[in-house]
Amino acid sequence: MHIGPFDVHETVKYCPLSECKKKYRHTELDTFLRPGSNFGYDVIEYIGDAVWSKSHTVLQIQADLKLQNNLTISESEIARLAKKFVNYVGSFYIGVEDIFFILMLCIRVMAPPT
Repeated sequence: MHIGPFDVHETVKYCPLSECKKKYRHTELDTFLRPGSNFGYDVIEYIGDAVWSKSHTVLQIQADLKLQNNLTISESEIARLAKKFVNYVGSFYIGVEDIFFILMLCIRVMAPPT
């Protein structure tokens, strides 16, 4: 898991032709962090796995992240990231039954088992 803040300096190149002006940027940065996000996909996957595979509560996940990775995340942010995980997984499903299943998972995030 990639933990901790880091500075990124991105160089964007432009086509010199006045009629083009196309931008060229390095897209590998997008694999670590979605634009506008505070946490990477690895943290979202960790939280999703803890909720759905291990049935951990938000408080257990919060304690584990602090103990193992020295990462402090609020309870509401953990719940939001767990829902985001469901959304990402759910984007691969198309059937009505699958949508129902995804909705049930979202409800479970709101009230994880104790």
